[in-house]
Amino acid sequence: MNRKGRRTLKKKHQATLHQYSISLVPITEDEYFQKTGKKFKENIISVYVSRYFFVQVYQDPLCKRISVNRNRLSNAGNWDQNISWEELQDVKNQVGFSTHDCVEIYPAERDEVNVSNMRHLWVMEEPLTFAWRKAKIEEANKKEAEDTDENSNNT
Repeated sequence: MNRKGRRTLKKKHQATLHQYSISLVPITEDEYFQKTGKKFKENIISVYVSRYFFVQVYQDPLCKRISVNRNRLSNAGNWDQNISWEELQDVKNQVGFSTHDCVEIYPAERDEVNVSNMRHLWVMEEPLTFAWRKAKIEEANKKEAEDTDENSNNT
């Protein structure tokens, strides 16, 4: 696509964003088809859209995967990038996985696939044993404060 085509596409896309909610809402396969001219891929479970994000939830062979991209196009005609950790956490929660741990993978260099400004979260069915847990951190901080108080009282 040439520069003029990308600008036209971006302008057309940007003009439709106001119709979406600030929060993610599910869209049906029919709505998706009307917007894109495509049907859901076979392993798509659900699709969500907001003014800010386009999200697809897939059933992969071992677990579910959340694919996230901004709902804005750059001047080059690609999805805008720079999705923050807080935004990914909010997206994960909005699409129904607030009680699940998710993993984002940074593969070995030989396995990199970077063809789009899209982020992927793999949804874990069981809590990760190595993840930090708020209750454990608060408990450790409390114990450290108690130990500090004891040491200052002993001196």
